[in-house]
Amino acid sequence: MSVSVEGETTTATISSIPKDGIREAQESDPVIRPVLNFKLSGSKPPVKEQKECSPKTKCLFREWDKLTIDSDGILYRITTARKQLVLPEQYKGKVMEELHNNMGHQGTDRTVSLVRDCFFWPYMQSDIEHYVTKTCSCVKQKKPAHETRAPLTNIVTTQPFELVCIDFLHLDRCKGGYEYILVIVDHFTRFTQAYATTSKSGKTAANLIFNDFALKFGFPSRIHHDQGGEFENQLFHQLKKLSGMAGSRTTPYHPMGNGQVERMNRTVLQMLKTLTETQKSNWKESLNKLVYAYNCTRCEMTGYSPFYLLFGRSPRLPVDMLFGLCTEAGSSNQRDYVENWKRGMEEAYAIANENAQKAAERSKKYYDTKVRSSVLQPGERVLIKNLTPRGGPGKLRNYWEDTMHTVVRQMGSDLPIYELRPEKGRGRSRVLHRNLLMSCDHLPFETQPEMTKDDKSQKKRRHQPESEHLDSDEDSGDEYDIHHEPLQVPTSPTVPEERDAEPAREWEHRPPPVKQTVAVPVPDTQPAQPLVEKRLEETTVKDRPAEEMNLPAENLPDDRPPSAFPSLTAAAEPEEPAYQLPQRERHPPRRITYDHLGIPSCYSIQPQPQLFPVYSAPGMVPWLPSLQQCYFQPPYMYGLQQT
Repeated sequence: MSVSVEGETTTATISSIPKDGIREAQESDPVIRPVLNFKLSGSKPPVKEQKECSPKTKCLFREWDKLTIDSDGILYRITTARKQLVLPEQYKGKVMEELHNNMGHQGTDRTVSLVRDCFFWPYMQSDIEHYVTKTCSCVKQKKPAHETRAPLTNIVTTQPFELVCIDFLHLDRCKGGYEYILVIVDHFTRFTQAYATTSKSGKTAANLIFNDFALKFGFPSRIHHDQGGEFENQLFHQLKKLSGMAGSRTTPYHPMGNGQVERMNRTVLQMLKTLTETQKSNWKESLNKLVYAYNCTRCEMTGYSPFYLLFGRSPRLPVDMLFGLCTEAGSSNQRDYVENWKRGMEEAYAIANENAQKAAERSKKYYDTKVRSSVLQPGERVLIKNLTPRGGPGKLRNYWEDTMHTVVRQMGSDLPIYELRPEKGRGRSRVLHRNLLMSCDHLPFETQPEMTKDDKSQKKRRHQPESEHLDSDEDSGDEYDIHHEPLQVPTSPTVPEERDAEPAREWEHRPPPVKQTVAVPVPDTQPAQPLVEKRLEETTVKDRPAEEMNLPAENLPDDRPPSAFPSLTAAAEPEEPAYQLPQRERHPPRRITYDHLGIPSCYSIQPQPQLFPVYSAPGMVPWLPSLQQCYFQPPYMYGLQQT
């Protein structure tokens, strides 16, 4: 084909496979060669001989009437709609690359349609499906048609506070700055407590659990939570250790592992949504009432209310007092009360266990109907679902992570949880649920690209400390800020005997000095100078050399080498000229002259030795001494004064 660009024609040709190459490939292919030989002889082999051939060759013999050989000796399959080349094995990869990789990585059906228009080989549809769904690199970018789903495993408890599930729920901010709810659910009784908080820090969670919940209901045997930073910290770990509580956590990105408290979060949200708009702005006031209403309601999973299973009695509600339904006072015989209470609790716990077990089996049976997974074996290669946010909408984000992992072990024989480690390179091991993994043993092994010089330099610059850049920037300049740092200059400074052409600058590696303002004392005998000149000298004090400011060497910055000070180096080595950094020539400020008449004059009063505070608001201060201000004289007054 030819492409014309700005009057010039560029010809780009696609290299084609020669006819002889295709014929030789068919003749050397073990599947096509027997059929080709019989087709050249013009006789179909007997059935007994066909049975001795491979399954793929048998498939070609079944297409005997549609197979033909053209003038070039190439075998084709001709139908009423198309002419198909019987493709040898060595060209299948090239066809897949051209009709799948270079055609937008489309699905199995579309790729089969493209291939079928031009080519034919035995079991071509299964080969294409295997390539598209398991071998091609586009598997990492695409979402699978059927997501992985491992069998459900239930958590079983038999007594109150054997297991307590906790989680934070984030809501809209209400009055007082409350925007989080710490939800605590007892796994056996479903008894719930909710605490409104202003933050979800580890200190807040520990304070509510150990200083409020545990002191009211006792310390639970085990706490179950996710891997949030508010629960996975040193403070929380030490408190659990001191109180004798065990801890367990869910796997990353798998909230179903803490399903009971997650379901309670949805119930709390549904109850809070029923509030009026005025009450929603201060939902903290209604939170405890709604949670109490839930605890007093019969739970479908156990058949009893959480309040009854925990306290052994039914709660007294406002409606009971409204209609006079309050129970009469019991008998004074405490023994009868205890026996009745014990009998009722035993019956309630037995029924609750039975109902909870039936409900768990029912939910597992329903969930397992859609199970699509297999047990992974150690050493098997897997892909991990990409759940890390990278910024932006994420619509072009790969569905699976680029790094492939291998299975180390299964955490439990009945648990779909696996320990993984990266296949190539170093990296930490990860423990993930089976639902986040996909087996990829058919993907080709990937080699890590070698790091080029540009990559190494970029990595070195990225890891270089920032302080080094700051020091180099400050030391490379020609200007130095004056700072007050007293130094003890020896009377006879020591100078190295030998100096290289470019001596090592140890001062370049020193930390930058702390810049402070130096007050330059003004002697009493100094004559009065114009105010404008004084201001100009103050603005350029940093740019003037040391000899022009009459400052000792102690007040100069120590981040410059001793050779930068002419007064010291000259006294130490009178014979050899001292090494001095290149400096630009600086000129003192020009004094204001009054060579021509008509220019206004400005005089200033002798500077006062004391310092006065600066006020932001203008105004006269009672105790501030009055100062004579500068004034300007008209031209004609200037001439009168001279006369």
